[in-house]
Amino acid sequence: MDHQSQDTRNTLTLKPVAVNSALLDSNKEGYLLVSHKEGYLLVSHKEGYLLVSHKEGYLLVSHKEGYLLVSHKEGYLLVSHKEGYLLVSHKEGYLLVSHKEGYLLVSHKEGYLLVSHKEGYLLVSHKEGYLLVSHKEGYLLVSHKEGYLLVSHKEGYLLVSHKEGYLLVSHKEGYLLVSHKEGYLLVSHKEGYLLVSHKEGYLLVSHKEGYLLVSHKEGYLLVSHKEGYLLVSHKEGYLLVSHKE
Repeated sequence: MDHQSQDTRNTLTLKPVAVNSALLDSNKEGYLLVSHKEGYLLVSHKEGYLLVSHKEGYLLVSHKEGYLLVSHKEGYLLVSHKEGYLLVSHKEGYLLVSHKEGYLLVSHKEGYLLVSHKEGYLLVSHKEGYLLVSHKEGYLLVSHKEGYLLVSHKEGYLLVSHKEGYLLVSHKEGYLLVSHKEGYLLVSHKEGYLLVSHKEGYLLVSHKEGYLLVSHKEGYLLVSHKEGYLLVSHKEGYLLVSHKE
């Protein structure tokens, strides 16, 4: 009888496990855990493990943090091999793919797409309303909210703005500027330039100050080649012709 009681005591330790439909098999922390009540399966061999949980609603597979995580409760999929990862989130509404920060980010909540390979990137934003393409600042920027297009290859650029109302083309300041708001056209190649202004009402052509100036607002014509010039003024009512010699 005592022998039978001893057998009963030995089996009692397994009865709660059987009732809960759970099994724990541990071999120096390289273990398997299966639970029906909590609804999960955990298999770990020194933290290189598989975890499946029904209650929490996810699957986690990790081999020393090079892992896959799928969560129903949080609504995402995360795959990471030492941070070279893919992240898909339903709750946040985005997809992020990164291999050591050379990544693709797509966000529904924020409304943009960002593709970057060490900052040589493409950014498309619906919320902000623009497209930005940059390869180490040799970039294209298109903005709907601000209303312009900017193309720059290390500041040798084209700028078109609807909000401000102008076009600016510059290759290291040898540029063309057209402004609707201000009402003029300016073409300059290192200050040997042409300036046409509707707001001010004149035309100015200068090649290092050997220039022609026509002004409607002031009412005159001035032609000068290093101060040997012709000046005709309607407002003042005179004609002046001078040769420096």
